[in-house]
Amino acid sequence: MDNDVFAELASDFQAESGVSRSTAEHMVGIFVNTASAYPQEQAQAEFTKTVTAALEAGEGWAREYAAGVVRTKYPMAPAIHAEATARGVDPVAAFRVAFGIPADAAAELARYIANLPR
Repeated sequence: MDNDVFAELASDFQAESGVSRSTAEHMVGIFVNTASAYPQEQAQAEFTKTVTAALEAGEGWAREYAAGVVRTKYPMAPAIHAEATARGVDPVAAFRVAFGIPADAAAELARYIANLPR
């Protein structure tokens, strides 16, 4: 991949996700490697698995990415998660209702929030 294209993708990712330049470059690298190794329909699932595994392992770049996604795309999610948990409601179900997202996206969001720094 051309360095200018990579740099542009990293800049776009950084702006969209609210993460540091190093995290953006790392994420773009994972995306490019995953997209080149798998068919298009499988690449997103593999990318998500890689990020989720890193998040659950406590890797800093993955935690920064999760925090960026929550902050930029779902700023009310931590409060919804806390309220649902306090009421004994599944946070995934609460996210599906609140944000109108599919179950897999809601489960991913719940994992992100569970792994955010406290």
